[in-house]
Amino acid sequence: MSAAYPLADRIPPTPGACAPEELLDLFLGHVRGLGLELYGAQEQAILELLSGNNVILATPTGSGKSLVALALRRAVVESDRYSRGIVL
Repeated sequence: MSAAYPLADRIPPTPGACAPEELLDLFLGHVRGLGLELYGAQEQAILELLSGNNVILATPTGSGKSLVALALRRAVVESDRYSRGIVL
């Protein structure tokens, strides 16, 4: 695994190669490798997003919304889809 792009190295290069649950597991492995643990709301939001659902995540500052956005961006790259997001 490359030190510069460990998350990129975890995701299969073929779009659509993983089910949402598998992508979540890969992302959780990346997060654990950083010494972090996701909150339940983060994990649930990521799984919903990876399943193609829309999500509004309203949690306090410092609760990890950026990690959810990172997971979504990685999934979009993996699936070769176009996406838009709003971060307030």
